[in-house]
Amino acid sequence: MKTITVSGRRKYEPRADDIDNVEAMEERASTLENTFISNLNSTAKGQLSGIETISMSSSSAPILPKGCNSEKLLVSMYEVYDDMIEQFESMDYTNPITQKVSNSITKLGSCIEYIGGKVEEFSPLDHVSGLTTPSMTKSAQQVVDRTKSCYKRAEIEDVSVSESGKVIGIVLCGQDENIGMAYRAKGTLTAKSSWSGTEAIDYIYTPAAGKMSVKVLEGEKWVDKSPNYTIQWELQEVDLNSATDDDLALFKRGYKKEGEISNKQNKITEDNKNSGVEIEEEEIDLDFPVQDK
Repeated sequence: MKTITVSGRRKYEPRADDIDNVEAMEERASTLENTFISNLNSTAKGQLSGIETISMSSSSAPILPKGCNSEKLLVSMYEVYDDMIEQFESMDYTNPITQKVSNSITKLGSCIEYIGGKVEEFSPLDHVSGLTTPSMTKSAQQVVDRTKSCYKRAEIEDVSVSESGKVIGIVLCGQDENIGMAYRAKGTLTAKSSWSGTEAIDYIYTPAAGKMSVKVLEGEKWVDKSPNYTIQWELQEVDLNSATDDDLALFKRGYKKEGEISNKQNKITEDNKNSGVEIEEEEIDLDFPVQDK
């Protein structure tokens, strides 16, 4: 990369003891800005096309050298800018190094604007927090408690949370007297990201199917948020009008009658079922095959 030159007469070379001299500090800022651009090729993630000369006219708009790919330059500077903010967010705000990073982000933002880009004003306090990420296990337990409190359609026979708190297993058992069926739905629900603790697990029975979902109360209405979770379940049901006493006894104990088969191979998520990718769900203490929905 060739040296970047700036046209125009420099009044004097800034020195370290010029800190109280506003004019000298402006000169230094201009020098630092051009030095940053000249070294950007070695620090940016992307590859930049060669930059020969950047000259400045009396106007505020920069004149880029012929052949300079300003789009690539901006993209690379945005990447560095975003990376610096990400690093800033992970640091202790009162650390002196953090203060320097904050100043560097502001200066880099000015460089981006100088060559035609746009950035929002960097406000350090908007990127720091005294809050920590809540325990996934505690959040999952809140989901369990909320479900126990709000779900009235069937009885919750069993519920458990994995050690990581990412997976909830639940067994729901009920009867639909209108159609004369008893049913048991055994499900595993896995958060693709995390549980917030505001969710509840819902299940509506229909013969040979039904729907298990994750919902959040918004105002006075439960809103389906299932796309944020991997939901799988198995449905066991018995016809109360034709079942024998043995069938009912087995059902009450959670056993299948002889010859009853469940699909143990259906482990495909909604996102991956077209590609045939098989997922490996976290183990949980509910041993049953699942049906993906």
